[in-house]
Amino acid sequence: MTNIIKNRFLLGLLASTLVSMALLSTAYAAELAVSTQNASSISPTSAVLNSMVDVTGSAASVWFEYGTSSDLLVNYTPIQMVGLNFTPQSFSRTLTNLSANTTYYFRAAVQSASSSSEPILHGEIVSFITSASQGQDPGNDPGSTGSSCDAQTEINLTTDTASSISGNSALLSGTVNTSICNVYVWFEYGKNGSLSNSTPKSRVGLNYTAAHYNYPASDLDTNASYSFRIAAQRVSDNSIEYGSTLTFNTLSASESGLSSAPGVTTNSASSKTLNSAVLDATIEPNGSYTSAWFEYGTSEGLGNTIGTKGISSNDEKADFNYALTGLSANTIYYFRAVAQNDSGTTRGNIYIFITGPAEGAISLGRPTVFTAAPLLVKETSALLNGNAIANGGSTSVWFEWSEDANFTGAANKNSPQNIGQNNSETYFAYSLTNLVLGKTYYFRAVAQNPYGTSYGETKNFTTKISAQPAVNNSYPKTSGALPAGKPAASALTLEAEFDNNNPPAGTKNIYAISYTNNTNSVLKDAILKITLPNEANYLASSFANAGQDGNTITLKIGDIAAKGSGSASIKIKINSLAKAQTLKFSAELSYDIAGKNGKENISNELKVSNYSLTASVLETLGSIFSNLFVDFILGLLIGAGAYHYFVINKKGKADAEDPLK
Repeated sequence: MTNIIKNRFLLGLLASTLVSMALLSTAYAAELAVSTQNASSISPTSAVLNSMVDVTGSAASVWFEYGTSSDLLVNYTPIQMVGLNFTPQSFSRTLTNLSANTTYYFRAAVQSASSSSEPILHGEIVSFITSASQGQDPGNDPGSTGSSCDAQTEINLTTDTASSISGNSALLSGTVNTSICNVYVWFEYGKNGSLSNSTPKSRVGLNYTAAHYNYPASDLDTNASYSFRIAAQRVSDNSIEYGSTLTFNTLSASESGLSSAPGVTTNSASSKTLNSAVLDATIEPNGSYTSAWFEYGTSEGLGNTIGTKGISSNDEKADFNYALTGLSANTIYYFRAVAQNDSGTTRGNIYIFITGPAEGAISLGRPTVFTAAPLLVKETSALLNGNAIANGGSTSVWFEWSEDANFTGAANKNSPQNIGQNNSETYFAYSLTNLVLGKTYYFRAVAQNPYGTSYGETKNFTTKISAQPAVNNSYPKTSGALPAGKPAASALTLEAEFDNNNPPAGTKNIYAISYTNNTNSVLKDAILKITLPNEANYLASSFANAGQDGNTITLKIGDIAAKGSGSASIKIKINSLAKAQTLKFSAELSYDIAGKNGKENISNELKVSNYSLTASVLETLGSIFSNLFVDFILGLLIGAGAYHYFVINKKGKADAEDPLK
């Protein structure tokens, strides 16, 4: 009986003790504390790291983190387990293979052993400086690379599994055993198998045990696959070795609780008709409920909003479209998608589309452009010519030129000229100057409207090497003497050229005139008047201020600089019923020089092929009919009348009076 009572007493005491311990463990489970203490026993290559750890309610893992930068404590001492202890206890580790005369930073770290997911508690960061080695001046790094360290010396690198992965960050981990070598260690990482990014390099000293190396990678994309590996470079010979490549996936925005402004991609419109189109876009809500809509209009200012739709925060990407109706036919429309959530508003790129043309309307589109032959090619100048059709869109035209036939790199170009949006052919030209003698140049006409850019055929010309005599040049006729000291010679030189010297009747042609100021004075208020033959119809000019009065075309040239030059041109059409084989053109350029009026004249002949012989014959016959032939016919009529009156009538009366008849 006594034994039974004794056993029950002992069993009750044991149960009570276990319950008490469990309660105490629960009460103190989360009570951890750590304090980093100053290092001790510091030598040129070693030091003792010290700390105080309080693990009153739970067993814990304790270690030190250290490095040569307070921002990168990338080295770790081996982890040591510390049991339950209701009073603070000291924890120390000896570091070896340190660099002499170098500043090191370190801190103690502790984590509850109950779970790897428990937070890590750090002590404050403390620093120390290793002493200088014998014979070394303070402040100098000995730069030891380790004895017998070369490319054949093995470095053990292990890429460890990434941890602490969130939507935009992860802790990259690896292990390096430097054996007898000093090395630089870093990570390479990137998306979708790429290793295009590198973390900062950190120097790791000689260590005969494996050292852990971590780096917190940030600014990562959400819900993305990343690859990474550890890398080490020997200080002795710069040879590099790599650990194996591992992968990890960042969390989605919803998984990580991250939220950012939505992503928006405007796509091309589809299903376009006379008065409707389907607008399309892709929306990324990025972890928050998002509203999306379209903005549209007939200009880049947009101005209209339509099609608002809500998109769930759970969607990674959502297709978004809207059928837009009630549009005008044959019209350019601009549009873009817009999305908004709690983190901000994002607008996509602006796209355009064109509704179909109504019946009988001209279809809108890119301009049509043609490069014409150059004219008036001289030593340092040439006149470039082109034609363009706007095709319904407001169109700008210009020329590009280069010494390279492929226009490699940035080509030269003149200022764009707007030719409107008409669908008839428009002539334009540009006087190119400051060229190099004897050089070949390539050029092309360019036209651009809201529907796109078009390029004309590439043509070329070679500037002349030496001066050429003027064509059909005459001396100036002035209404006053030239300025004092000026020679009695031509103040102005005119030259002219046709782009086709023997055009068929009914075709278009260009008449170009160049002018050169031979004086050291400015020729002011120059005006060029071109007189056309009756068989030529004026179409366009290279000058926007051209005026027409009958067969005379007036171009206001303005001032011509001393020793300056320029050119002007007009486009004409030869009448399909041209009656003459040779057409005469003339031009007069008047100017003011030092208060005196002067002018220069030039004339040119253009031979027309297959001119209208029928028209010439008819003109000749008409001339004849209107002179001798008409007089002859009138004479016949008068004579016939007189004969009828005096002969036929009298003969009739005589026959009536003769009874024998």
